[in-house]
Order: sequence, then C-alpha cells, then structure tokens
Amino acid sequence: MTAIYSINPLLLIFPCTPQGVENRQIVGELACAAPLAAISSPVVLEALSVVKKSFTKKEFIKTTESIFGAAEAAESAFLALLEHQILVATAAASRGSWDEHQWAEAWMYHRGTRSYPFIDMGDESGAIEDRERMREYSKISPPPSNYKVMQGERIELEKISRNDSIQNKLDSMPISLKRKLPGLSMFFDVCFGERGKVSFENQGKFLQKSIPSGGARHPTEAYLVSFEDEELAPGVYHYNVQEHCLTLINKGQYFDLCSEATFDLFKKYKRKPKHLLILTSIYERAMWRYRDSRSWRAIPMDVGHALMLFRVMSEAIGYDSYTYQKFDDDALEKLLCISKISETPLFVGTMV
Repeated sequence: MTAIYSINPLLLIFPCTPQGVENRQIVGELACAAPLAAISSPVVLEALSVVKKSFTKKEFIKTTESIFGAAEAAESAFLALLEHQILVATAAASRGSWDEHQWAEAWMYHRGTRSYPFIDMGDESGAIEDRERMREYSKISPPPSNYKVMQGERIELEKISRNDSIQNKLDSMPISLKRKLPGLSMFFDVCFGERGKVSFENQGKFLQKSIPSGGARHPTEAYLVSFEDEELAPGVYHYNVQEHCLTLINKGQYFDLCSEATFDLFKKYKRKPKHLLILTSIYERAMWRYRDSRSWRAIPMDVGHALMLFRVMSEAIGYDSYTYQKFDDDALEKLLCISKISETPLFVGTMV
C-alpha cells in the first residue's frame, strides 16, 4: 500500500533570532517542547507552498524536482523533511472530530504543548534549578505588579477583617442592604479581595485570596458595569484590590452596548440585569513565572475558580446570575480601556 503524506499541521514557520545565533533566521516549530529547526534554503519554503494537501513520495518529487533542480535533490529534501517531522504520514496528521466540530485551532494548541519537559520540583536538584531560574528572571526584570490601579472616581468599600465570620456577616445583613453597596462590598472582598501575602525566594511577595491561583499569580481582574443602582452611577468600574474600592473608569449608560456585545446573555432572565461582571486576565503575571505556552492552561482554571465564587456570592447577596464566554472581544476591550495584548476578557456574568 502506497504511503500518503501531509505537511505536519502543527508546523509554524516564522523569522526569529534563536538563542546563541547572531543572524535572524527562518525557523520551523512543531511544539513548544521541541527545538526550532532552521530552514536555511528558501527553496524548501517554496516546495512546501506548492505541494497538495496530501501526496505520495513520488508526487512530492514530481511536484518539486524543478524547484530543487533534480529528482535526486527533491528526494533528499523529502527524506530530510520526513526525518524532522515537517512531513508526516497523513494518518498522523488527522485531527478527527477536532476538525469536524471546528476545533482545529484548539487542537493545535493542545498538541503543540504536550509533553513539556517540566522541572521535577519534588527533587532537590529541581528545586535548586527553579530557584536559580527565578534569580535570573529577577535580574532581567522584576515580576509584574500584583495590583492594577486605574484612574477615576473611587467608591470606597467596607473590608472584612480577619476576625470576622463571613457567614455571620451575611446572616446579620438585612436583605435591603445585600443588593446595595454593603452587599457589593462583601461580594468583591470575598471573591477577589486580598486575604494576605506569601513570599517566594528570588521573586518577592504575592497575594493570597479566597480563590486559588497557580503560583499565587492571580492574573484575574474584575470589572463591574452598573446599569441601575441607587448608590452607583451608571458606568464601568474596575475593582482595585490594593485599596478595596471601585474605580469609575467610564461614566455612562452602557446597557445597550453590553447587551449587544454579549449576544443573548441579557435574555436569560425576564428581568433586566442590574450589573454585568467582566473577568479579564493580565497574562504577564503568570508568564513571568511560567515561561512555557503549556502554562496558559492554568489561566482558564483561575477564571473558573473566580466564576464559581461569583455564582455563590451573587446568590448570597440576593442576585440571580448567568455566566457566558460568548462576547464581542473588541467591544468589551474598548469599554474597559484595556490592551488586547496584555489583558483580555475571558468571561462575563450578569447580576439580575
């Protein structure tokens, strides 16, 4: 049976200056754990651009022999590309149901970040290596700030003390106050507020919150868009963890904009939402510590922890809620005054 081949669907080709190399090169990458392969000849790129989606060895040679100058050269190129897994058997390139259900990009990330060679932190030599890495990272630049501070009018919130029982405070709070500022104060403090700090050698101090976060990085930020509230003017507020306050960053009524940007989210209840919570992630907080693409997997988990507490606390202070990952990214990023490179929305939730 004649073997059928394809270009490896994980292949990324891009220019870069590899470590230890002076000149910029065109390289191929198949996975974050695999070394980059330098593509020194432009004819290789041309050959890859003209072959069909799937092909036999003979078809590859016939298609590219004019590019390489001879059939023998085309065969040598074929074998080299096969050895470096730039070409693979078509069966190995199949994405199955990932393609069938339009998850091709997710498959590429999932496959491209498999089997990363992590340090064994249970071994003493691994712990030493990790501390040395952190020392080197710190020499280059300090970790990003644990806090984000935005400019605008501040709404002070009441902080829960270490000796307070959250349940007792909830039980003793009148229903009339739970859906007002006292309830929101407790909501933000429990869901996103600082509970303490933890120190890591060669890195500094990081936050402890009610929700867990990989390496205590806490990349998740919270924004509240208020539509109808007796104590909060309509507008967009950022929760300032350091000062435990809400900062008004965009004053105005944004109900229609948010309704359109979140598709059918506002139709989940017959009543209109009073607030919209938007959760974003400042990726560099995690990137600084975890310098491998696989570690992005922890970011959605961090947001997931925040979402569950959001649902619990929303109910505790008298709100119905509904969460979504469907929204217009550009519209919300513009509304929040954030950069789509350094911070992006990941989830939204109504408070009805």
